[in-house]
Amino acid sequence: MKKKLFLIDSSSLIFRAFYAIRNLSTSSGHPTNATYGFLTMFLGLLEKYKPDAVVAVFDTPSPSFRKKQYSEYKSNRSAPPDDLIPQFQDIRDLVDVLKIPRFEEPGFEADDVIAYLVKRFPECEIMIVTGDKDLMQLVNKQVRILDTMKDKIYGPDEVFEKLGVGPELVTDYLGLIGDTSDNIPGIPGIGPKTAVQLLGEYKTLEGVLESTALMKPSKRTEAIEQNKELAILSKQLATVEFNVTGSVTKVNLEDLFYTLKPSKPFVDFLKRLEFKTQALKWGGLLASSGEEVSSEGSSVVRVGASEPEVKAITTESELRSLLETLSKAEKIAFDTETRGERTTDLEMVGLSLCSGKDQTFYIPFRHQGLTTQLPLKAVSSILETFRGKKIIAQNLKYDYKVLLREGYELEEYTTNFFDTMLADYLVAPEEKHGLDMLALRYLNGLTVGDFKQVLGDKKDFSEVDLETAKKYSGMDSWSTYLLEEPLNQQLDLLKMQNLFKEIEMPVAPILARMENVGIAVDPNVLGKLSEEYARELKLIEAEIYAHAGSEFNLNSPKQLSEILFVKLGLPVISKTKTGFSTDVSVLEKLAPIHPMPALMVRYRELTKLKSTYIDVLPTLIEPDGRVHAHFNQAVAATGRLSGSDPNLQNIPIKTESGRRIRQAFVAADGCVLVGADYSQIELRLVAHLSGDETLISAFKSGQDVHRSTAAEIFGVSLNQVTDEQRSAAKAINFGLIYGKTPFGLSQELGISRKDAEKYIQTYFERYSGVKKFMDQCIADAREHKMSQTIYGRKRPLKDIDNKNAGLRNMSERMALNTPVQGTAADIMKIAMIRVDETCHRTGAHLILQVHDELILDVAEDKASEARACLQEGMESAEKLKVPLTVNVGVAKSWYEL
Repeated sequence: MKKKLFLIDSSSLIFRAFYAIRNLSTSSGHPTNATYGFLTMFLGLLEKYKPDAVVAVFDTPSPSFRKKQYSEYKSNRSAPPDDLIPQFQDIRDLVDVLKIPRFEEPGFEADDVIAYLVKRFPECEIMIVTGDKDLMQLVNKQVRILDTMKDKIYGPDEVFEKLGVGPELVTDYLGLIGDTSDNIPGIPGIGPKTAVQLLGEYKTLEGVLESTALMKPSKRTEAIEQNKELAILSKQLATVEFNVTGSVTKVNLEDLFYTLKPSKPFVDFLKRLEFKTQALKWGGLLASSGEEVSSEGSSVVRVGASEPEVKAITTESELRSLLETLSKAEKIAFDTETRGERTTDLEMVGLSLCSGKDQTFYIPFRHQGLTTQLPLKAVSSILETFRGKKIIAQNLKYDYKVLLREGYELEEYTTNFFDTMLADYLVAPEEKHGLDMLALRYLNGLTVGDFKQVLGDKKDFSEVDLETAKKYSGMDSWSTYLLEEPLNQQLDLLKMQNLFKEIEMPVAPILARMENVGIAVDPNVLGKLSEEYARELKLIEAEIYAHAGSEFNLNSPKQLSEILFVKLGLPVISKTKTGFSTDVSVLEKLAPIHPMPALMVRYRELTKLKSTYIDVLPTLIEPDGRVHAHFNQAVAATGRLSGSDPNLQNIPIKTESGRRIRQAFVAADGCVLVGADYSQIELRLVAHLSGDETLISAFKSGQDVHRSTAAEIFGVSLNQVTDEQRSAAKAINFGLIYGKTPFGLSQELGISRKDAEKYIQTYFERYSGVKKFMDQCIADAREHKMSQTIYGRKRPLKDIDNKNAGLRNMSERMALNTPVQGTAADIMKIAMIRVDETCHRTGAHLILQVHDELILDVAEDKASEARACLQEGMESAEKLKVPLTVNVGVAKSWYEL
């Protein structure tokens, strides 16, 4: 049997690990995200594929021979990010302490060393671990490529499927199209489709170049004719070099055989970089092997243990045995498998449960073709075992909603929930929180199943065979069970348990109920709006064409640019890489000069409203006459909720045309909508957090705070403040706390930069407490490399001292933004929890949360009571130094609130 040899393109893995996991560092600030990602990916590879031999290949800092062939080779690459540079050596050290054979040869690239090893060991079954398409030229029946990010293996057929050519033509293909990542030029104007077509007709690059006389005269033919030498050079640059020199030429296959074993240098390395869970695990394994290890590493967290037994529960006797097992457990993880994409179609196909590290269970309910499976009523007895236990789920909101659709209200059985997705969202707010990424980060690179692969060409999960379904779902609940322990430790470490338990977790069931209920939408309103806006668009088009003197593609910036700046001779406001800018800000500046730019602004507004909302929303109305939007709790790093399918938060409200879309969102029959939104909550938080007496006084006296600010800045009395001055003050009030610069303010207000600087200076003189607060936010961020809300929500700011001014300024803005916007988001969640509790007795349903607004759907005769509950719940969410007030309304439609 052939030996399995894995050749790891380390640079490919390093960069992928760096961008897959962000904001990970030691307590001293030393970055470790790429190193940790590389480690977990490597361990995952060993666990999944169990190779006989392994080699890690690295690029060297010195240029390869290709630089002499073409001085511009890879010249487009910028320097690695500051926080990646020190990790290159850490990863080399990691490879060495793991005793993995490592090669890097000066004058050659990692690709060349890999090519040499492929040629050197033809007796092996070789897997090249990389994301680089250049190495596809090495693929054959014995050599394949593994792309870890896509979890896809490429043999000859897969290479052809991806590129349109086989491995033998990859370098010819690259000779034609070039490679932007390596700055290989190729032939200008030749793209992938054209390259495939040419190679299909003329067989090789050389065949293409020799056949220009046979081709029809065209720009393409001319480009090929003029760039023949460049194409040959590009092919040479893309071709791997098999004749490598150096230490790699002395290696024998036996030198590459590899078995992962714990060692003291490896455990010491893990401790040095503060990979605590890994250090505990491998320290324990080292101790159990009889080798000396410090007491610090003698306790093992059994994550990444061998896979559990997955048992299918299909009979009443098996169910009774399961119930007995669950009743004895302290904590239970569960995961639902479903069919139906829309909320009203959602049905549970199966349920997996795990209450220990060695075994997990899967219960089929609606699998097709399965002769023996349990009825859905068995769920009731299962939920009874949840009482008094910690219940763990990955994205609890979804599973909660599934149970709601089946008639089960989970909070009637327990409220002690632990959502691994939400826990990681708090621990690492800027990372991805899918189960696959959590397993990568916390479970030793454990590989969870891929839903798309499991489903294949089947219609839905009910068609998946029991063996596959139980393995996939069982592994999900098992890995979720394992994740609770390390994530709980992280919440303790970061002092975020209260935030998790008191705010984030209680919100998840509320969102599940909101999604389940949905909001009624009147399609007739949308139909009339669509017709009205379509008529206006036709009139606008005709008027634009009249001004232009000809018809053109209104959606083409290039054609519009030609009309505005060449044909009509309007002044150029700004340029882009591809020509003159025609964005909205440019058109608005041109509007006073010529009528056509203003018409284009209106055209774009109506086109977007129509195509994005008015014509799409009717397709999202479900059979119950309601739209069931999704509320995403683990997306925005500030803690704010976001929306999708549809994103109701993005419906424009700054213009009347946008606001009118809200007319379609209506109360149910016999009901009204009761809505309330916080009045200037973020500005009130600035007053509270800064303690600025002038700002606090303005809010306490009930003044219009923007008018009050204008009076302070411009040195006039309140009754003398003009609308223009108030607008300027409003821009300053909201802009400065988010780091708006004098340039940004001058652009927004249409004033000189000098005047903007004067406004800001006067503002800070009048509101000195705000200035001190802002300075302190940035100072704290620099000291702690993070910013946080008053409830302890933390946002890492790794670039706060970055040498790159753009990245550093962005982090400074986040340092100002997080305490204000993040705290406002936390207060809104607290308000949701209180409103959900107090309004429940009125029979009201909380159906929307958009920005600073909450909306209830309630019976008309309960509207007054619900209104009082809503106002009280929101205004009492937090006691600030200034009043926390809301504007409340009752109406039949969202527009009227």
